[in-house]
Amino acid sequence: MKKIAHWLLEKAKKDMRTDPFTTPSRRTKLSYYFDNLVSMVFYIMGIYLMLMDLYQELFTANHTDFLGTVLMALVLLLGGLLFRWSAYADLKAIN
Repeated sequence: MKKIAHWLLEKAKKDMRTDPFTTPSRRTKLSYYFDNLVSMVFYIMGIYLMLMDLYQELFTANHTDFLGTVLMALVLLLGGLLFRWSAYADLKAIN
């Protein structure tokens, strides 16, 4: 039992050392489409958040924390960019 637990721990340590963006085990068209979809969702959420905050800041009396909201939107856009990069890497690995 102790040997099995040690083997599982070593396997988990080895699996944690790999970076899923650089050394994926297997890439398929499905992973490309998934990364592409998630990228678009992140882009849409980030742009929507930024536009809604600009609208509230400029045209309504509801003044929100503009800088904080824009930083959250930029984080969403950066996440979309990372997933877009992953989708491009998937497509490059497939071909």
